[in-house]
Amino acid sequence: MSRRTRRSHFTKRDHKSGSNRRIMRRVSKSKQPDLKLHTLIPGARSVGQQLVEMKKTSSLNSDSPAPSIKVQDWLRGDPLSNFQLGNIYVLMFFSTSRSYCGPQLSDLAKLHKKFNSTGVEFIGIAASEEAATADEARAQVDATITKSLPNTNIRIGFDHSGEMDEDWLKASLSFFPSTFIVDRDGSIAFIGDLVMLEDVLPKVIDGSWRGSAEAKNAEKERIAEAETYAAVIVS
Repeated sequence: MSRRTRRSHFTKRDHKSGSNRRIMRRVSKSKQPDLKLHTLIPGARSVGQQLVEMKKTSSLNSDSPAPSIKVQDWLRGDPLSNFQLGNIYVLMFFSTSRSYCGPQLSDLAKLHKKFNSTGVEFIGIAASEEAATADEARAQVDATITKSLPNTNIRIGFDHSGEMDEDWLKASLSFFPSTFIVDRDGSIAFIGDLVMLEDVLPKVIDGSWRGSAEAKNAEKERIAEAETYAAVIVS
C-alpha cells in the first residue's frame, strides 16, 4: 500500500460516516506491519534473530497496568517517569527511519490541538531509530521533531536502550506506528493505530470506552491479528 493510501484513512469523512467497527476493519485489513520494528542497537542481535525470539502471545493488553516510561533523554518537555493518576495520556511510538514519520507526527500535533482543552497529555516516543550510534539517532529525532512539531508542547522521549521497545511494543506485539492510551487509573485503555483516536479518545475521556462491547471487540481483533502474524514470522 502506498503512503498516500495510508494517509487517506485519516480524514473527516472516515469519522463522520459509518461506525468505528468499519473504520477498524478498514485499517486492520490495509495496515501492513513494519518488519523493521526491532532495529539494531549497539551490541544487539540481528533483526532476524530478534524476530525469531519475539513472543507469540501478547502480554500487554487493554486493562493491563501501563509499564513505566524508561527513556534516556527528554528532547521536548519536562521529564516524566510515572503516570499521574487522574490523568489521561496518549503515547505514540514513532521512528524517524520510516518515511511516514513526518505525517504521523503532524497528525499527532493535530490531535493534540483538538484535545488540548480536555487535559489529555500527548507524548511521542522514539524507541527504534536506525543509526550507528545513540548520538546520531538522537540528532535524527531532534531534527525531525523540530520540523514536524513546531510550536507544540508535546513531550518527546528518546530511548536507544531497547527497554521501551521491549516493555511496550514487543509485549503488546505492536508494530510501527502504534499508539497507546493510558487511562486515569494508570491502565491501558487502547492499543492501536493513531487513525482511531478521533473516535476512541472522546469515549475514553467520558468513561464509556473501557468495558464496552466496542472496546472488547477491537482488542480481540487486534490481539488475534498480532498473534497470527507473530506465529507466522517465527515459524
